[in-house]
Amino acid sequence: LVRCFDFIPSWRHDDVMVSYAPTGGGIGAHVDNYDVFLVQSSGRRRWSVENRLVSVKEEHSALIPGLDVRVLEDFKASDSWELGPGDMLYLPPRVPHQGVSLSD
Repeated sequence: LVRCFDFIPSWRHDDVMVSYAPTGGGIGAHVDNYDVFLVQSSGRRRWSVENRLVSVKEEHSALIPGLDVRVLEDFKASDSWELGPGDMLYLPPRVPHQGVSLSD
């Protein structure tokens, strides 16, 4: 799978991650420090983003306290897309986003 993204310099590669969520599931709005290519392999998921970059300082002051993961408390989506099998969405680093599964 990594070879599909060999147009990105190797120093920008972080990892490849696969996630599964039952209908309605997801981890909540968050920010990643790296390029994210969301490739939907099966099912459907609604991805929402805020059309802005969030600094590390902003992120830390906006987190829901007491969680083991960094979830933003006040996420206001400016755009949303429903991805189906074969669809892809690119997110630059530090763009707030969340995905909610629409099907298993």
